[in-house]
Amino acid sequence: MQPRSPSQRGTRRVIAPPLTLPLLLLFLFFLIQSSGIPFVSATFSEVDISTNIGLLGPSVVGLQDLEESSRMPSVQWGRATGTTRAARGSACQGPCLCIVENDLLIMDCSMVESHSNLTQAFEGITWASIVPLGVNISKAQLVLQSSEITRLPPDAFGGVAFHSVHAKYNHALGPLEEGVLRASYNTLRVLDLRNNNMTSFALSDLRSFEGLEFMSLDDNKVLLLPAWVSGLPRLVHLSLANNIIAALHPEALKGMPALQFLDLHSNRLASVPKAIGDLPNLRSLLLWGNPITTLEPGCVGGLQSLEYLDLSHTLISTLKEEHLWTNTTSPWFLSLHQSPISTIHPRAFHPDHLPFWLDLGDSQVTTLEQEVFLPLVKHMAKQYVVHTDWGKPQIWLTNDVLTCDCSAKWIITNVTLLRHVTATCTHKNIHLRLLDSDFFNIFCY
Repeated sequence: MQPRSPSQRGTRRVIAPPLTLPLLLLFLFFLIQSSGIPFVSATFSEVDISTNIGLLGPSVVGLQDLEESSRMPSVQWGRATGTTRAARGSACQGPCLCIVENDLLIMDCSMVESHSNLTQAFEGITWASIVPLGVNISKAQLVLQSSEITRLPPDAFGGVAFHSVHAKYNHALGPLEEGVLRASYNTLRVLDLRNNNMTSFALSDLRSFEGLEFMSLDDNKVLLLPAWVSGLPRLVHLSLANNIIAALHPEALKGMPALQFLDLHSNRLASVPKAIGDLPNLRSLLLWGNPITTLEPGCVGGLQSLEYLDLSHTLISTLKEEHLWTNTTSPWFLSLHQSPISTIHPRAFHPDHLPFWLDLGDSQVTTLEQEVFLPLVKHMAKQYVVHTDWGKPQIWLTNDVLTCDCSAKWIITNVTLLRHVTATCTHKNIHLRLLDSDFFNIFCY
């Protein structure tokens, strides 16, 4: 039975006689205990642990050496099945805060002041010693965020094996050294190193993390993607955006059969790296914001699962024959938005694998050449797919230079094909679909 709130009890006030007040309080205590209502309490007594664990939410399991726990309040969460308290024997100490969420142990070391301070906190610690007695924990997560630490030396985290590491927004943290996560070789799945001060990809033992699935080094100062960023059979997501990468080692990205998402936007790449062509399961490739000026024929030919290719905000001005031939079997989107592209070869795309969506908005395309665009639009008109974000297959061509003269008659007079083109004629300042088709039939021969 749940105790009723004041609004449920009504407005009548009942004043208990002074002699019955203790009995009333005692009765309410036993009523709550027997009803299984969750409760939260804080005590300053010595920390112990219940034999019947039941987690209602996050539970602090260790703030410092528990020899000093009598001076620290322990947070208790309870429900009908029992209570969970700060566990006796937890090794979390010094600058690190340990929190339990379901079967996950979160170790937040964001208050660390130096690498020596961190190493000392983890000295002699193993997984067996850090898991609270009686708590069912299957994985651990490290959080090191917005700290003043400058480096992470080898074996900085002792024998603790992490499932995920989030070391980000540390403005002075340089490249990770080999062996810094040695104990996590077999357990690490997520490595998030965004917004640090890393000038190189110095984690030369990266291949040892064979179970790694997600890795991000966004917003650092990495210059080169080295050869050891390879041989990761389970890696699905790799993000290296907003660095200053000018080149990829020829051996980089080899041995990554599971890679589906690669983000290299806002770097200094002058061409599409050849290593990218050997990723058969890659679905999304983001290269926008790079100073790419030209493409090599077949540079994405090996991307058999490609669904999204973003080359917007680049310096590509021409698509030549076979530049974007791909063998993808999926409906795919190509963005050349806000690029200086003005010329597209009729065979720039593989005739059997044409894009379903093509964004040429704010480009320098001046005319809708029938030889180039008719095969594309016919292909789009035959498709029966509607994307959640992009809608039906189409071409976007709204810019400041598109001229709708008689060369555009083929599309303006064909209502079926016109549905798949979104464009504005600059000299008429009118949408392509609003032009008078009869005018073009009469005056354009």
